[in-house]
Amino acid sequence: MHMQFEIYIDGQKFFSNEQFITGRTIRKIANIPSKTALSFKVNRTDRFILVADNDSIDLGHPDSEEFYTESSVYQTNSIDL
Repeated sequence: MHMQFEIYIDGQKFFSNEQFITGRTIRKIANIPSKTALSFKVNRTDRFILVADNDSIDLGHPDSEEFYTESSVYQTNSIDL
């Protein structure tokens, strides 16, 4: 039986049939332009790590499914004064 992995990109749910997924594949799944920054949210923190096209993410780890594009990272971390 083939397992599906859920990933969230800017809060929108997508699926991958692969446990290991590259930044390039994430971009294709969500139709993210190459010039838009893609970040991975470090589980249980407010830290983000940029994901390059050749970076590989193991979706088998718990909490490894949250990704954000450049504009949504700024919105998530915005501060109202």
